[in-house]
Amino acid sequence: MNKKLIVFLSIFSLFLTLPLIPVNAAAKAGGACTTAGITSVVSSKTYTCVKSGKKLVWDKGLIISQNKSTSPTNKPGSEFVFESICQHDPNVPTEWKAVELAAINNVGCAHPFRYLQGTTDFGEPKSNLSTESDLKPISACKVSDTKGRPYRYADFPRSSSIYTPAISANIQVVPIQFSDLTANTNPEADYGSYFKYVTDYLVNTSDVLITPKTSIYPSYIQLGKKIDFYNSNGQNLADEHGSVNSFIDDVLSAISGKIDLSKTDQLVIVPPPSAKPNQVRFHMNFYRNLNNQLGRVLSIYLYGSISTDQTQDRYYGFDPFIYVHEQLFHQMGLDDEYGTWNESGPSSLGSNPTLEQIGMGFWGNMSSANLELLAWDKWKVGFITDSQVLCINPQISTVNWLRPSTTKGNFTKIAVIPISSSKAIVVESERSTGYNFKLPTNLNGLLVYQVDQELINGGSNNKFGLGVHLLLPSNRKTEQFTNGFLYGDARLIKGDYIDIAGLRITNIESGTFGDVVKIEKIA
Repeated sequence: MNKKLIVFLSIFSLFLTLPLIPVNAAAKAGGACTTAGITSVVSSKTYTCVKSGKKLVWDKGLIISQNKSTSPTNKPGSEFVFESICQHDPNVPTEWKAVELAAINNVGCAHPFRYLQGTTDFGEPKSNLSTESDLKPISACKVSDTKGRPYRYADFPRSSSIYTPAISANIQVVPIQFSDLTANTNPEADYGSYFKYVTDYLVNTSDVLITPKTSIYPSYIQLGKKIDFYNSNGQNLADEHGSVNSFIDDVLSAISGKIDLSKTDQLVIVPPPSAKPNQVRFHMNFYRNLNNQLGRVLSIYLYGSISTDQTQDRYYGFDPFIYVHEQLFHQMGLDDEYGTWNESGPSSLGSNPTLEQIGMGFWGNMSSANLELLAWDKWKVGFITDSQVLCINPQISTVNWLRPSTTKGNFTKIAVIPISSSKAIVVESERSTGYNFKLPTNLNGLLVYQVDQELINGGSNNKFGLGVHLLLPSNRKTEQFTNGFLYGDARLIKGDYIDIAGLRITNIESGTFGDVVKIEKIA
């Protein structure tokens, strides 16, 4: 990676934000609220701010299950049916119960803290499907930045210097302490569950075999300075604030001779578990020109305070799903896809939002940090292979079967329609499986979105995510919020279609097997 690219990445890491669904003041059904889409938890109910006529009001609320056991509240042998991606999970693993409760209390939304493998014995559709001879070469669908700029969010070809777990996933954990902030505990006991969650996520969500290896240094390494030395100018160690360079210099010096980084893909620094949120916050990207034996630039990441006793603005520290979004996906070169709505809140979308405003709504992990990656993002980082991608010829009519994109298995999951060398339309099938198990089943269906590299990289639109846009159904009006999910109603159920770029994209059959999409030219 050249110096210009390193500087570019360092600058742009400042602008990465995590659009968590925010909390609001106490709510009651029908009462006035300020911003569409925000939630508030009151008396065992989660209320969502929705638009009613010209007003913003709290909805009737969803009951948060109070079942304290790990048994499902449905019939034995059945999976709990969720009404919201933010809802309490009655089957939350024991080690994450306190984290889930803190998440609900702080931001009104709980992430998925377990994995649900969907069945692969889901039968077949009845539609007559097109043959492989109707497809274009896979290379035609690997759209890229036509200007050749080596930005990390250029989709194809993937930079050989970026952290790629599908090739190698060696994570070295470095526990550190300060002269006035020490630990007398075992780092494995303190952080082992976090790294198990992260590595399990890699294994579960990738159809390509990933064999992550995590090495945790057995004791906290003393840096010899007070924490305030690094928290300069009132800023703690987060996103280039504080004495970041001095901090990394001291960490690298302290581990010299103790830890061999030559085979390490990611260096993760963890503080004493007693660290307060105002002392150590997470830090996504420390860029240093350190290469491992594979020639990849070493990814360096700092964990924040894991204390669950903290306020909303310090929420990032203790949630393992946040580390999946930050420690894995941003470090792997994926960028946020939330569009401009996140700059002013969902209420800024209005009645006729632009594609740039919509972004991906809450779909995909890089939009709301609540779900699994989009299939497009999985393809970019090597979690699915070329053989699982249908490269559609837009000049002929085709009928294609897409299996559920979040069900683990080596089968077809994504259809890509190339529009130009830098633009494509992507289709995938959404089901409530994998880490999307909390997705309400009424939001299952085909998801259609556009990838536009020119818009990502061009002029005044040079912002994160604006080149990845959710496409809305053409045959019906779409609700902005469904089950508290921004543009959840954008999925296509059987009979729905989207007209775009001279094509009609229609869901013609749907079932446990996924969805069948017909793609045809229109006048």
